Amino acid sequence: AAESIEFSGSVSARGGELAGDGGHVELNATESLAFSGTVDTSAPNGTLGTLTLSAPQIDIADDTGVTATALESSSANVEINATQNVTLHDLAQNEIDLGEGSLAINVEGIALSAEDSDAVGFLMVGADDIISTAGTVTVQVTDGSTNANALIDVAGRIETTKLPAPLPNEPRNPGNDIALAANQGRVRIHSSGELDASANDGAEAGRILISATGFDGVNESGTVSFSGSADVSNNDGVGGEVRVLGDRVGLFDAAIIDASGSMGGGTVLVGGNYQGGGDEHSAHRTYISSNSVINADALTTGDGGTVFVWSDDFTRFYGNISARGVGTGSGGFVEVSGKRVLQFDGVVAIGAESGQGGTLLLDPDVINITDTATTTGVQADVTPFGGTGTTTIARSLLEAVSYTHLTLPT
Repeated sequence: AAESIEFSGSVSARGGELAGDGGHVELNATESLAFSGTVDTSAPNGTLGTLTLSAPQIDIADDTGVTATALESSSANVEINATQNVTLHDLAQNEIDLGEGSLAINVEGIALSAEDSDAVGFLMVGADDIISTAGTVTVQVTDGSTNANALIDVAGRIETTKLPAPLPNEPRNPGNDIALAANQGRVRIHSSGELDASANDGAEAGRILISATGFDGVNESGTVSFSGSADVSNNDGVGGEVRVLGDRVGLFDAAIIDASGSMGGGTVLVGGNYQGGGDEHSAHRTYISSNSVINADALTTGDGGTVFVWSDDFTRFYGNISARGVGTGSGGFVEVSGKRVLQFDGVVAIGAESGQGGTLLLDPDVINITDTATTTGVQADVTPFGGTGTTTIARSLLEAVSYTHLTLPT
């Protein structure tokens, strides 16, 4: 690897016209990397090749570092590797369209401190900026220090589009998946942040994974703070899947998760899977604000979807969940649980036109149902992941849910 690389030329590593995959082009710098050229690894009858960019720190901007125009004009699956951070600066053109290429960003390094300025991470600064691809988008950041200070911070829009089924001898990337994972760190999706893996015209809806691990009780490591939107809706099929996982998971402000589908609702996991089982990491505490919405409705026909809200300790639910059935379909399955304590003061809609309402599961250790109270002994909302108390739920909240089955702890 060279210390510094400035590349403004062009490279062609195309697959053959009749057969063969695209090649691999790698630019690896130990200090600084500037890329303003073009790379073509297309393959008319094969698999798209790869462009790999590696440096301690990579800045994606209009005119410096790795330019947005260079990424757009290249035909390749793009891999970006760094040991400090990758920053997508506020772009004048507002969009990077990678065509059919996937995007993989991997940042693995040692944070100098717990300060944000020293974070090992991926930063998408501009609220109006868009990363668009028909491939997949994967961002993984890992802090190998004791500071637990990896960071994924998204203020803009990331969108993937499912390609139609390929014709014979025309392989295509699967597309439509977005994964953001912070190991020994946290994920912040701002209110302007949008993750879109929705589908239409018969394509399959995508999957969105957001995860953070490494909570040490000192900083925000292991925390997912989600204030934006995640869309895996499908206007011509069943909704997709969204998983928001971490040691502490919060939907804040007016967060929206949309897994609705014209033929049936999809699946949403916030804080964990059914009763904390499965392979997913279970949150210690989970919070959903009063203006947050989770939608897993069937829109034209079919069953409502599945929504799990879970924590191993304390779940505070003030939000809105909908998993309604349409036509002959049934209402969906919704679990809102804290293994130890649940504060249930939100709205759940799992009814159906057919009259076959869904199932609501509330499963903390103990529930007290009264005519007036919600959870008692809970701290003020200043600390969403704080609070102590017992589970006491107002009867009126349960009576407002149109369900066929209500399951409580025994």
